[in-house]
Amino acid sequence: MRILTLKKLLDLNAIFLVFMIYAPPANAWDYVNLENRCHAEIEQYCQTETQASGDDRAKKSIVLDCLRKHTDDLSNGCKVELKDGPLAEMPRLSPKAVPGFAALGGLGLIPASVPTVNYGGSFTPQQQSGDVVQNHLTIQTPIYQDDKNLFSLSAGATSLHFGQEQTLDTSGIPVPIDLWKIDFGGGYSRKIDDDKLIGGRLSIGSASDHPFADFDVTTIGASAYYSWASTEHSRWMLTILFSNNNPIINYVPIPGFIYMYETPTFIGMFGFPYSSMVWKPSDPWMYTLSIFGPTINAEIAYGNPKNAQIYTGFNWIQQSYLPENRPETNDRLYYDEKHLPLGVRFPVTKGLFSDLSVGYAFDRSAYEGEHFLSKNEGSATLASSWYGAWNLRLVL
Repeated sequence: MRILTLKKLLDLNAIFLVFMIYAPPANAWDYVNLENRCHAEIEQYCQTETQASGDDRAKKSIVLDCLRKHTDDLSNGCKVELKDGPLAEMPRLSPKAVPGFAALGGLGLIPASVPTVNYGGSFTPQQQSGDVVQNHLTIQTPIYQDDKNLFSLSAGATSLHFGQEQTLDTSGIPVPIDLWKIDFGGGYSRKIDDDKLIGGRLSIGSASDHPFADFDVTTIGASAYYSWASTEHSRWMLTILFSNNNPIINYVPIPGFIYMYETPTFIGMFGFPYSSMVWKPSDPWMYTLSIFGPTINAEIAYGNPKNAQIYTGFNWIQQSYLPENRPETNDRLYYDEKHLPLGVRFPVTKGLFSDLSVGYAFDRSAYEGEHFLSKNEGSATLASSWYGAWNLRLVL
């Protein structure tokens, strides 16, 4: 049975793992399962280390330190295999070893450890209520990192276009045809010791039909976290989130917690305001579920994205904006829809991954109110329709 680890899940483009700090794998590193050539090279350069005494975690750390010293001696094939396997599963808690996870709703905690460019979009044709076109672009890159510290910067932009004007039924307020989100942020993470990590993120942007027109359409976000290992199989994380444009509550700091538990085939993150589960009972099946406020993502996947992976599931998607001429400053314009996708993920070339899907979009509406449960100014219903979506992720 193939061991499920957080790094491998990222390599498989399994989204929905957010707010997660890497926990040491419960299993020992069974390096004999590597290809014969790579196994022989490890024995050649690190034979003494592979026979070291101690628990699995300590032994693995000793071997990995040896491999790093012999990086120039290893063959390219072995380097690639180690990068996708053991070297991606470092048992020490280091900012370099912690991948960047983006929280739902744009609330990020862990800064990006490698440069990443992500572009995607969707097209929902509908004659009755008009076509809807969405595009998004995100760029993340570390600007400094060492054994204890990691700084990163990010920038993102999203566009939402309605093919025809929608009108809120109660107030008669028109929904802007074009809406935009622009965001700039920076993150920091620091390793305190082998089991503890602390960090945070700040961002500023705009989400409106007229971005940056005035301060009332400006978005501000901040987050901080502290994480520690409770056992070799589990971790705790304390969080605090602040935003004036998020799915739960605006202008109020939201304290939270996450308890993370890992086995060779299961990763669970249970807490508030986010929970997620990933279960891989046997190759090539994988099941995921995540919940953050009103957003829900559930998926059943089959296959390996290093070759090809097909998936289906259910997505409850919500976006919020600050139109320039909204009646009340505290009001937000929400676009809400549910998806039943059928898609495939596969690598295009080294470092470039694609995700293509078609599906059915239903229960679609735009409404305005003080929070996601409020429709003070009324709503506009959009007809259900088929849609197509695409996503390209470049890891540099």
